[in-house]
Amino acid sequence: IAPLTVMNMLVGVLVEVVGIVAAAEQESLTIRMVTEQLREALANLDENKDEMISLAEFNRLLEMPDVVNTFNDAQIDVVALVRDPDIIFAGDPQVSFKDFLDEVLTLRGSNTATVKDIVQLKKQLLRELKGVVGRRR
Repeated sequence: IAPLTVMNMLVGVLVEVVGIVAAAEQESLTIRMVTEQLREALANLDENKDEMISLAEFNRLLEMPDVVNTFNDAQIDVVALVRDPDIIFAGDPQVSFKDFLDEVLTLRGSNTATVKDIVQLKKQLLRELKGVVGRRR
């Protein structure tokens, strides 16, 4: 009976490894799909060819059905992007493609919250609070 138990344990380990590899491959494929779609869309939108994304370019990007579909397929929260572009721009007039991609990919529903996310939330809340206080004076 011991050899069968060991064999079952090995099969269980193999199934777990295959599942982890499949999940990692799916994640890689999703990131590649989003990256390619965004590069293609931004190549058409980047008027000055500086590979930076301005708020105007960002808004035009979100009007493109292919991009929105890609975001939805990757479980990126498009509503959060539309509601608050400062999630990406944080008060800056433009961001690099790499920074934009990193921020967009953090908005995926499959991601878990990290300490970094909480720190970013704190910074955003403080920025918003300062804006409110500044307007009241």
